[in-house]
Amino acid sequence: MDRAVMVGAAALVLLSGCFVFDSRPPHAKVINDPEEPVVVHVLGSGRVLALPGAGTHWLRDEECLGDSVVVAGEDGEVLAGFDGTVCPKTTVTRFSDGQVSVSDNGILREPLSDPPAVWPQVINSFGRMQVLYVTGWDLVGRGGECRGDGLVVADASGLVYGLFSGAVCAGTVVRILEDGQIEVMDDGVLRAPSPDPPRAWPPSSDDA
Repeated sequence: MDRAVMVGAAALVLLSGCFVFDSRPPHAKVINDPEEPVVVHVLGSGRVLALPGAGTHWLRDEECLGDSVVVAGEDGEVLAGFDGTVCPKTTVTRFSDGQVSVSDNGILREPLSDPPAVWPQVINSFGRMQVLYVTGWDLVGRGGECRGDGLVVADASGLVYGLFSGAVCAGTVVRILEDGQIEVMDDGVLRAPSPDPPRAWPPSSDDA
């Protein structure tokens, strides 16, 4: 085979490989540079991401979520907030100096001057990212200090670790223990878990 033809064919294969790689659906990314865990609240979606120490994590959603982002420490202290949805090309970064940024396709968002308080407080000692789903997020109670009607804790793949009935309020604390067990407390009172949680979240027809 002519050398020029061989080189052209190799280039075509390389370009095809790049095209396949680039065509895979992107996912929102969260980068935590410090060793300290961090909690990312996607407001308007009922989604809370509890990240362990330093690492990069991806959401598995292929659609946009929520209407704003608030990043907090494990003690519940708000570090920064940003308007706008979390979409597949959104990157949330907490830097080693404690600063936080949110970008979309590399374009930085302006932080909110007065970000809202968020709950629940989440303490993740498990060493892996866990995702909290507040079900019935649109339900609001107790002067706006409570939301939803239940809480699901799952890993990044959707495997459920715990299901708890009841609203999530300003005094709710979720502890993800080193062995993966979940404790939920409301103003210091331990909440009982559901004895029969679904295997995955969102639940499949097999769990019906």
